[in-house]
Amino acid sequence: MNTIHPRYRKGFTIVELLIVIVIIGILAAISIVAYSGIQAKAYRTTVHSDLANAAKSLDMYKVSYDNYPTNVTQFRAANLKFSLSATRFAVYCARNTGDSPGWALVMRTVSGEAFYLKTNDKIQPYTGAFDEAPLVCDRVLGSDVETRVWLKSSASWSNWVVY
Repeated sequence: MNTIHPRYRKGFTIVELLIVIVIIGILAAISIVAYSGIQAKAYRTTVHSDLANAAKSLDMYKVSYDNYPTNVTQFRAANLKFSLSATRFAVYCARNTGDSPGWALVMRTVSGEAFYLKTNDKIQPYTGAFDEAPLVCDRVLGSDVETRVWLKSSASWSNWVVY
C-alpha cells in the first residue's frame, strides 16, 4: 500500500529571513549608538586628564621660573603633554603682570565638546566660539592677557603659533 507523505520543504521562509535581518539591524543600531557615547566619554575624560596634568606642569614652571610661560620656547620647556587622539585643538593664555597673574587652557575634544581650566580653578565647559586665540583668551581670562598660543593638532603638537 502506498502511503502519501506530505511534502516537507527544507529551509526558511522569506518572512523568517526578514525577521532575522530586522533583529540583527536593530542590535547593530543599538551597539553603534552605545559605542559612540562611550567614545565621546573617553575623549572627555582624556581632555580632563590633559587639563589637570597641564595645570600641574604650569604650576611647576611658575615655581621654577617665577612666571608662567609667555612664548613658545618657554611653553615647550613647561613640558606639557596632550593626547593627539582626543584633542582637536587648544588655546593657551597667560598673564604675568598685574594683580592676578595666571593662565588658562581651553581644549576642544575630537567629538566637539570644549573645556577650560584656569589658575586655581576647576575644569569647566567652554561654550564660546573657537574663532581666534585672542578672543578665546579674552572670554576665559580677561582682556589684559599678554600671551596667547594657539595649539594646533593637525599633524603634531609642534605646530605652535603665537599671537
